[in-house]
Amino acid sequence: MRISEKAVREIFWPTKQVGRIEDVFGETLMVDGFDHYVRVDRRSGGGVMFFRAPKGVRRRSRLWESWFFYEGTYSQSGEDFLRDWIRRMKPRILLKGPETEIDAIDALYRLVQGEDYDRAIRVAGWPKANETTNLTIARIAMDFERERGSPFPGGIWLNCGFSTDNDLPDWEVIPAPMVFPETPWRYELAHTGGCTVAQKAFLLPGNAIHREGVEIPGTRTFTPLDEVIRVLGLRDYATEEDGGTVRVIEREWRHGA
Repeated sequence: MRISEKAVREIFWPTKQVGRIEDVFGETLMVDGFDHYVRVDRRSGGGVMFFRAPKGVRRRSRLWESWFFYEGTYSQSGEDFLRDWIRRMKPRILLKGPETEIDAIDALYRLVQGEDYDRAIRVAGWPKANETTNLTIARIAMDFERERGSPFPGGIWLNCGFSTDNDLPDWEVIPAPMVFPETPWRYELAHTGGCTVAQKAFLLPGNAIHREGVEIPGTRTFTPLDEVIRVLGLRDYATEEDGGTVRVIEREWRHGA
């Protein structure tokens, strides 16, 4: 599928168009091509005051400095000037967006993987994009985290970002395979803290039970066991727990089978 840098930025920094002049006062504005945010306030006498603050700075440390003041004239009032500025610059109002990089990347995966993403047990592997696309998203993720004071901006994208396929054109992304409850797959039960699992009929249609104790990490591991039973449709189970956690660990699966 094809995405765009604008669509990615809208995930990290969602915005809305300015409808009325009154909408801009007291709001943080984004303007294409500006390396700073903008705010506008009314001043007595009909003037308008513009402020700016650099992007990429921790939000709580963001310092707004005076940018320019338009006092108004007989031929053009402050609001007329602002109306013309909005028409030419097309600012957008910055909305409350994701709180963490994880939230933003989860939303990006939802965009790339499609409407079935929330129904999947896990994404197996990573979507593919070329190096240019991956580096641009990485920079966006780093800027996003810098505004939140992260000591390691972009660290989540480093672990969860797309894989690289330079045969793809810019902003073309190949979604990763996904595992669903109905996907044929084999699984095992892993445990910690001395747990034992007494199985009776852990059944997933067409698959055998494996209890080999080799842990294969997954992005969506369900715990406790009751949640596994609910999601996978397992039944007739019994457990004896000794301070540990029982988890389903993926062994292998066949996408689309």
